[in-house]
Amino acid sequence: ASDLLGASPIVIPVSGRDALSWKQLHRPGFVGSENESSSSSNNNNNNLWTRSNFGRLETFLSATLTASSKIKTKLSNPLGVAEGILLDCKHEIERRQENLDIDVATLKLLRSDSDAWEKDMQSILERYQLKINDEWATRAQVVQRVLDELTLIDQLRIGVGMGRDTFDRAWENANMTLSVGKESSSFTDKLISITSECSEDIISGAKKQGEDQIEYIGKRVSVISTGLKGNNSKMIGKIDTPKFKRLEDELQASILPVVEKTTKHLPTDLKCADNVYTSLCRSSMLSSILMSSGMCSTALALGGFLDMSQSVLFCSATLTVAGATSLPLGSRYISRSFEKEWMSTASKLENGLASLFSDSMHRINGHLSDAIAPYTRYVKAEESSLISLDRKMESGIADATRLRGQINKACE
Repeated sequence: ASDLLGASPIVIPVSGRDALSWKQLHRPGFVGSENESSSSSNNNNNNLWTRSNFGRLETFLSATLTASSKIKTKLSNPLGVAEGILLDCKHEIERRQENLDIDVATLKLLRSDSDAWEKDMQSILERYQLKINDEWATRAQVVQRVLDELTLIDQLRIGVGMGRDTFDRAWENANMTLSVGKESSSFTDKLISITSECSEDIISGAKKQGEDQIEYIGKRVSVISTGLKGNNSKMIGKIDTPKFKRLEDELQASILPVVEKTTKHLPTDLKCADNVYTSLCRSSMLSSILMSSGMCSTALALGGFLDMSQSVLFCSATLTVAGATSLPLGSRYISRSFEKEWMSTASKLENGLASLFSDSMHRINGHLSDAIAPYTRYVKAEESSLISLDRKMESGIADATRLRGQINKACE
């Protein structure tokens, strides 16, 4: 100590316990023991004070400290205690901020994972929508498959009412092609089956996502450390896996009306066959009439019944060509009209299902958010609380620094 200070320090040994005992015995209102004499008691008390050596210390301080030093020491003592408390508070805020940073990162990761999960669910919806569109497209192409199976002669025979059996066989073969490798069921039932399977996959994915996010969070949200040293704890809320049973039942119940409402205006298979057959009859009859008119005119001209003028030959050729081309063009128009009608209905169903599943996804996201709501609320509240505490602490440190400067300046 002498080497460091450059002088010999004055060492005064003291006993704080003896000094405290003596001061407690001499506090106002204290009554001594009845078994001891007054003089004996005073001697013992004086011995305590003498043994504590505090009298010597007080005498030394009174003799060496100036008035300004005494004032500075008196004022700096509580200020130093306050600064020590502020320092402990700062360390506690830093500890809580470190824990909060982990919680904030956890919430960000959960949101990122939820966004990725939602994209996966959208992919599932798009995949099932493609399956539904394939069913509509396959059904809409029935007429084209029928026309591909019918020969030109078969179509001309339909025009004169002699090809109904051939058409029915072609229609049956086209419908059999739709059922290859599939269960025999109505078109509406197939659509309901696909959409129900889609809803099951969506709900199953939602359940798995809810379980995964709760498993990821674990018990972090159940008990939070508190207190100056983090040795206390408190419950911030109960985190449960979201339940989707009611949503699943409501979604399944909503699918049936949407599909049936869209498909109830579609004609039955027999009605479709009759409509297509009638259209083919008209197209074939028109083609037969045109070709017959052209060929008859040519035959009469060759037989000498009509003049072989250029106008007659041109009209005959025109009628024949028109009749020959009207049949394939008419068949193509019938096929396109049938396909357009069915795909228009498919678009209506697509919009209805998109609205239904969009609402379901919104509700699912709400359930997932509600499941971790206590954790989210805690993180937001803790963040606001730490910001407020940090401001107050910085203000307290600034006030303490200012007061210490004023004390030092006043005691110079």
